[in-house]
Amino acid sequence: MRGPRAQVGSASWIADERACALQIAQAEAEEFSYSVRNELDWLNEHMAGIFDENETNLAETFKTPGKLRGKTPRTERLTKAQEPRVPLSDEPAGPS
Repeated sequence: MRGPRAQVGSASWIADERACALQIAQAEAEEFSYSVRNELDWLNEHMAGIFDENETNLAETFKTPGKLRGKTPRTERLTKAQEPRVPLSDEPAGPS
């Protein structure tokens, strides 16, 4: 059973509430940091496995393929318009 409660708003009540809030915040931070640590450990193990298995050079992975090196992108040639186009502002509106 609980002991006598301090009067709400008194200095001892404020100190107790502050201590309780700090304890809850610390527990939440510990739980969060534990889960983050586990996730980072898993990620490090996973990435180490990937790099150990393949032993690929990361720079090679992001290079432009050999068949595309040294080439500039082609621009599509503009075709000459066969007929002059009517400006859209001159066209009547659709059925009303």
